[in-house]
Amino acid sequence: MELDKYQKIGIVIILLGVIAFAFTTGNIPIGEPTVATMDVSLLNMTGIVDVIIELETPPGSVATVQSQDIFIQEVRALNGAVTDTVSYVDNALRIRIDASKLSELAENPNVKYIIRNKEVWHAPSEGKSVGLADNRYFILDVLPLWEQGLTGKGVVVAVVDTGINSELDIFQRDGESIVIDSLELYGEYVMWHGTAVASCIASQDDVIQGIAPGVDLLNVEVFRPDGGAWTWDIVKGWDWVAQWKIAHPDKYVICCNSLGAPPAGLTGGWRAPGELDRPANNMVIKWDVAMIVAAGNGRPELPNTMLVNCPGQAQYVLTVGAIDFNNQIAYFSCRGGTVDGNPKPDVVAPGVSIRMFNDEGNQITASGTSFATPLTAGVAALVAENHKNYSAWQLQSSIKSGANRDVLPSAEYDTTYGYGVVDAQDSLLAIGTEPPKPTSTISNDTLSIVVVAIGAILVAIPILKKRR
Repeated sequence: MELDKYQKIGIVIILLGVIAFAFTTGNIPIGEPTVATMDVSLLNMTGIVDVIIELETPPGSVATVQSQDIFIQEVRALNGAVTDTVSYVDNALRIRIDASKLSELAENPNVKYIIRNKEVWHAPSEGKSVGLADNRYFILDVLPLWEQGLTGKGVVVAVVDTGINSELDIFQRDGESIVIDSLELYGEYVMWHGTAVASCIASQDDVIQGIAPGVDLLNVEVFRPDGGAWTWDIVKGWDWVAQWKIAHPDKYVICCNSLGAPPAGLTGGWRAPGELDRPANNMVIKWDVAMIVAAGNGRPELPNTMLVNCPGQAQYVLTVGAIDFNNQIAYFSCRGGTVDGNPKPDVVAPGVSIRMFNDEGNQITASGTSFATPLTAGVAALVAENHKNYSAWQLQSSIKSGANRDVLPSAEYDTTYGYGVVDAQDSLLAIGTEPPKPTSTISNDTLSIVVVAIGAILVAIPILKKRR
């Protein structure tokens, strides 16, 4: 039967709607190459293994949970145990199973990949002050925004780290803690790092004030006391942040991630793209949460350690390197693009001899991209305060567009300094030139379904007419 012109138009509309639905639900990878189903490091393992399995069904829908329920039955049939699941930033399960059964699971058409549950670390480089004045506020150009009354009020920053001692005076505002909610995998706080990061963002101290003292904080404690976290712990933390934002639609959420793992493509590292890249990208693109991520700390004598860490490699996160107070790149700051071809880092911020507070409330000085990251998150919060209708991607773009290269050797982007030094005032001006996020009462997913339905109607009408 020859199709009439309306049916042809209808088929085209259906195809466009299906593609749009797949893209908005995450079924089409965003800038990520096809990867093997099985992590090669698992091939020669024996005994019980701890693995993460991502399913093909996109995250964030009823179908996500349904696909997990079906897959859980298969795992149990192979005497495996599902120990946890996430369904917002990724459709994934953590399981323990005999390694000999993995190849059978990999044959399931709904399995996207199977990976080891590897470790992620925060990597601060502690050190004494080198005698330079702590002029972070001037380098970051935050004083003009403070003079305008911008403090980050109404913005929530999630600190994915070792936990925050929320009882300290530096986190009290108007008689209440600024830490408004928490996820605690190993305890409220298990070491000083998370409290130090949080103090860079929002310390209420009169002398060592946070960049955005008006924000509220989420304590997302995912690290163990030894400073390590499992890949699953990080994904679990992000999933919780995504759910928190869904439950609080009136809040603008930024996520600060002073963490990293060996970059993809290296011996001992992760596959390309890294296992954390997809959920990190989903946080920005699907759940509209700005992701500020450390570039990582390396050792110049070991060149492979100087490449941008994962998930700093992810295409849609804002990756932050570190400079000293003379605007020179910190010797430890990772750099150099990525295996995936993403230009990273994006920006740099002060990260050498930064004054902050530990989990006992004592002033300390430390260095690392771990601290350049929360300073940048603080700037993002200042910019977002009066621009909460702008998307996470637009906010991150404004930080890149507003970055200062006048103090750097080159006026062009490079893989050492990125787009330049974070500049609060210029970022505020930059976001004002971006179009606001569309405000529609119909979701992208629903709109795609409506488009498909219209196409189906155009195809069906001529058939129904002939039957009459």
